[in-house]
Amino acid sequence: IQNDYEYIDFLCYINDFSKITNMGFIEKNKEVITNYFEPFIKENQEIYFAYKCNNKNYAFFKGDSDQDRINKL
Repeated sequence: IQNDYEYIDFLCYINDFSKITNMGFIEKNKEVITNYFEPFIKENQEIYFAYKCNNKNYAFFKGDSDQDRINKL
């Protein structure tokens, strides 16, 4: 907010959510956060993942992938 950003796409799964909210992030409610822009799909998409780890101190972040490449010219 202090940098006047309009949009930050920050997807995270962490076992201690207070670590994220303490940095100033808020949990998404019913806002539409589009993942697909070409073709544009104005709806929230489920993003699935799996893990196998005995360590409970973990965090997952969505990295940049091929979704923002040009699909049509």
